Amino acid sequence: MPAHDLAFFQQWFNNQIPHNAALGTRVVSVGDGVAVMQLDWAEHLVGDAATGILAGGPITVLLDSCCGMSVATRLIELTAFATLDLRIDYARPAAPRKPVIAEAECYRLTANVAFTRAIAHQGDPT
Repeated sequence: MPAHDLAFFQQWFNNQIPHNAALGTRVVSVGDGVAVMQLDWAEHLVGDAATGILAGGPITVLLDSCCGMSVATRLIELTAFATLDLRIDYARPAAPRKPVIAEAECYRLTANVAFTRAIAHQGDPT
C-alpha cells in the first residue's frame, strides 16, 4: 500500500467518494495510520450567509473522510468500507473565509473494526 503517495490517495478518495470531489477536499499528507486533509472555504459551503460561516455538513464530511483515509493507510489491500459510528463535538464554528484542516489517526485496527479520532482546526490544532 503506498501510504505516502498523496496523488494516489487524492485520486482514490475523490473517485470512490464523489462528494469529496464535489466539496473540493484535498489530501495534505498521509502516513501509516494518519491522514491530513483540507477543505477550502467556498461560498456554496456557507451555512449562514450573514456571517460567512461554513455549514457543519462539509466539515463533518471532511472529518469522516480523513478518518477513513487514516484507516485506508493501514489496510494491506484497499477495499471499500463504511463508517459505523461518528461522533463530533463542535467547540466553535470555523472562522469565515479560512480553510479547515482535519488531522486523523487510526489508533486501533481489528479484523472487522477500525477506531479513529480526528480534530478539525484552522491552523492551530491546540
